[in-house]
Amino acid sequence: MVSSEADHFGWLVTIIDRQTGESDYEHEAWVLNAGAVSDAPVARIAIPHGLRPQVHGWWVSKAQLEAARS
Repeated sequence: MVSSEADHFGWLVTIIDRQTGESDYEHEAWVLNAGAVSDAPVARIAIPHGLRPQVHGWWVSKAQLEAARS
C-alpha cells in the first residue's frame, strides 16, 4: 500500500485477539490508516494459528476471575 497524498501519515498494524470460547481465540492483523484511525481497517488478515499472550496481558473469562477471587 503506497500513498502519494501529502497528508498521509502512514499505516498502523495491530494484532486483534477475539475470544470465541472459554479458552479459544481468533487472531487477526489489522492495518489502519494512521491519519484516520477511527475508520474501518484498510485490511484484516486472519492468522490461522494460536498466538501467545500479547504484551498487555492475558484476559480470562468472568467465571475464571471470580473463581480466582474466592
